[in-house]
Amino acid sequence: MNDMHPIHHVHDGYINSYTLGRRLNLLNPVPEDITIEDIAGKRRTRDIVIPRQVAMYILREELGLSFPQIAGHLGGRDHTTIMHGFSKITTMVTERDPIAQDISEVRLRLHQEFTAAAR
Repeated sequence: MNDMHPIHHVHDGYINSYTLGRRLNLLNPVPEDITIEDIAGKRRTRDIVIPRQVAMYILREELGLSFPQIAGHLGGRDHTTIMHGFSKITTMVTERDPIAQDISEVRLRLHQEFTAAAR
């Protein structure tokens, strides 16, 4: 998968264009040995599935992408797969699963980067 999939985000009325690969690289706690190709790929092992679902959640919550748009960026999955992953992470966040803190940190980094890019 090519690292150059543009994503547009409206931040205070200013449209910034970014690449999917660059955004996903901010997704700590994704282990460093998991690549963008892994996230968008076909493997369904737990070490890949949870980071992929976190990516789905972040792309939906922070960038406002539709389920079909996210599906297109993440290997052409069916949009219902994206809905399931989003729902699973939403439940984990709501139930205060430890991953919620990790996602909060990712969101903070994304907001900091978007704010810096808008200056």
